[in-house]
Amino acid sequence: MRSMLWSIIPEALVLAGVDENFSLLEGTVAGRPCRLRRQSDGSASIEALCSTDPKDFLRAELAPGRRIFLPK
Repeated sequence: MRSMLWSIIPEALVLAGVDENFSLLEGTVAGRPCRLRRQSDGSASIEALCSTDPKDFLRAELAPGRRIFLPK
């Protein structure tokens, strides 16, 4: 069953990349546990912060989408 998407942005643009397969890495950023998505350029982006401290969710360096460089 296909659901309706109510947006002025074309559906193909909104859903671009939804079918991509990717795996998440477990790691730490600034001493806090996170799930990371490896990027093609060798960096990673924060997908989810896995902290129990509410203050961590206000820290800009832990924001989802932030790019970080992984050690080799």
